Amino acid sequence: MDMKGKSAAVDPRAKLIFSLAVIVVAVLLNSVLVLAVLLFLLVLLALLCGVRPAELGLRLSVVLPFAGIMALWQPFIRGDTVIFSFHGITGTLEGSIFALVLLLRVFVAVAALTIFTATTTETEIGTALRYIRVPGVLVATLLMTLRYLSVLNGRRERIREAQASRLFVKRRNPAGAGWVLRNLAYGVALLFISSYEEGERVYESMVSRGYRHDRIPDPASDGYSGIKNALFCVLAVCVLSIVPIMLLLGFSVL
Repeated sequence: MDMKGKSAAVDPRAKLIFSLAVIVVAVLLNSVLVLAVLLFLLVLLALLCGVRPAELGLRLSVVLPFAGIMALWQPFIRGDTVIFSFHGITGTLEGSIFALVLLLRVFVAVAALTIFTATTTETEIGTALRYIRVPGVLVATLLMTLRYLSVLNGRRERIREAQASRLFVKRRNPAGAGWVLRNLAYGVALLFISSYEEGERVYESMVSRGYRHDRIPDPASDGYSGIKNALFCVLAVCVLSIVPIMLLLGFSVL
């Protein structure tokens, strides 16, 4: 049984509410220590839910370049306490702390979403999103995207094999770097054009069989563990209580 089947006893709505609560709290917090502890607990929870460490690490590493670019500039554009200087460019303590906060916020959000998406089937994701009143057309688009990512990847592999069979190489090609870039661009264009055409054919065949984007089934109430659902709801409440507790203790939150 796969990982999603193991955690199917948890209602997807409970996992979605928990993930949204974590993201809201992560956005509000600016404490490096609290965010680091929250990230550690989420990683531990993800491992307990059956998420493979390699998959969790891959998802966190994918967002690192984007979050890193945002965090890279912070020491140079905010704060007054100079901690280093390089050729006239000064970095501040406040900016460095805020950069670390940004990174931790992104990692916390990704870890929370990983717990939701990696342990939930596509259909359950759709029903959970419809439960919080996400428009049906958006949910249908998301589900189609998730289902056809493998199809898109298979088509990419076929294009790559076709290029390789014609002795196409990316590195040290005697035709030059410009010729290689043009052929790569042609391959990408062909991939998207063929995928668009196939998507049109699939959609027309679905409509001819009575498909409607608003016909997403409601989440079933049976088959889920009440104890596990209650546990995720309690965790969501505990996470949301972090902000008022810090305010009562006199810590800065926003």
